[in-house]
Amino acid sequence: MGIAIRYMNDRCQAQELVNDVFLKAFRNVSQFVFKSNSENDDYHAFRGWLARITVTSALDRLRVKKRILYIEDLSETTSEIAAEISSNLNVQDILRLLDQLPDIQRLIFNLYEIEGFSHEEIAENLKIPSGTSRGYLARAKNKLRKLYNENLISYEKFSTRTY
Repeated sequence: MGIAIRYMNDRCQAQELVNDVFLKAFRNVSQFVFKSNSENDDYHAFRGWLARITVTSALDRLRVKKRILYIEDLSETTSEIAAEISSNLNVQDILRLLDQLPDIQRLIFNLYEIEGFSHEEIAENLKIPSGTSRGYLARAKNKLRKLYNENLISYEKFSTRTY
């Protein structure tokens, strides 16, 4: 579910994706080969297999809806914004920041930074040039820095207010 939420816009879409992933997994479980003698290793391998199915299914859904084909304005400037990432930032805060990214930026950020895909793999999956993938990733990082700074400033204003 955590992987599905990173790719889909809302929880209902993520739940539908998870249901589809489990159906695919049950139908194709015979293709999964347990390679080790350790149950712990098999558990991690199976979990990785499910994660890969989830990512692939999410990409397929987004491709079908053609949401990722809408190219945003390429004239958008990418200014460098310096920011320190606080160690106090929790997972929910990070997910809220990611949700504020445009779809294509969030998708490429997830694929590259979280799933570990290369720009070439992303380009192949999304049918875009690898340079475009790099550009969207840079914009996503800059936007995340900006959103983080804005949220940090608004939080500080709220928390320093006296009642």
